[in-house]
Amino acid sequence: RSRIFVCSPPGTGKTTLIRKIIDQLTSKDVILAGFFTEEMREKGPRVGFQIKTLATNRTDIMAHVGIISKIKVGRYGVDVEKMEDTILAELNTKAHLYILDEIGKMECFSSAFIAAVERILNDPDCTVIGTIA
Repeated sequence: RSRIFVCSPPGTGKTTLIRKIIDQLTSKDVILAGFFTEEMREKGPRVGFQIKTLATNRTDIMAHVGIISKIKVGRYGVDVEKMEDTILAELNTKAHLYILDEIGKMECFSSAFIAAVERILNDPDCTVIGTIA
C-alpha cells in the first residue's frame, strides 16, 4: 500500500504531473480510478473548474462563476451535489491505483467526499497518488 501526495500552490504543475502519470500508466495494464480537475477558460480568463473521471469517463462542472450556490470559493459557486454524483461513483470503482487530483477546499465541502477518501486511504489494498491544494 502506497500513498504519494504532491502539495504545492495553485498553478505550479500538480495536475500536469498527474496527467503525465495517467498517460504513462494508461499504456500499461494498470486499472485506474479517480479524477482530476481542470480549469475552464473562456477567452483567456478562468471561469471555473471541471472534473474528469478515469474509470467511468465522466466530465462535469464542479465550480463556475455562473453557478449560483451558497457555497463559494472565491468567485466560483460550487455544485456539491454534481461533484458528489460524479466523484463518488468513481471512488467506488475497484482499481489498482486511485488518482485524487485534487483534495482542496471545494472538494472538502462534501462530507461524502471526505468519507470516500478516508475509506480509500484506510484500505490496505489501495494505492493512491494525489494532490493537495
